[in-house]
Amino acid sequence: MVAKKKPDKNPALVDVENKVLAVTGADLIIGTNKVTGSSTWILNFLSPTELEVRKKNLLQKVCKKVGADVIISPEFTYSRNILGGGKLTVTGYPANYNNFRSLSRSEIDSLIYGTPDDDDKVYFINKSSLE
Repeated sequence: MVAKKKPDKNPALVDVENKVLAVTGADLIIGTNKVTGSSTWILNFLSPTELEVRKKNLLQKVCKKVGADVIISPEFTYSRNILGGGKLTVTGYPANYNNFRSLSRSEIDSLIYGTPDDDDKVYFINKSSLE
């Protein structure tokens, strides 16, 4: 994807592949204490659930429990019992999005060109790293 600058337009708008998008940013406030959540289940031949689905469900459960939007750096442990059931545990840092706003021209340039100004702190988190 190639992004093109439009310096004469609103600084919160960027032309990406000839589509104008409003660029919104937010701060991510990350907690200093790790949180943990667990899930156990028994073997169910009629409706088996894949481990990846269990991981996503457990992350949602922990987020709801602690009031977080996401869990940063989740670490999973998985064990199976002799009867085919299992236990899944996740540990990570709770985080919340805060201060949603239109990005300034320098913040947009930092995202496009990867050269943040000294005064701006811009971090990009890939969605796949959160799953």
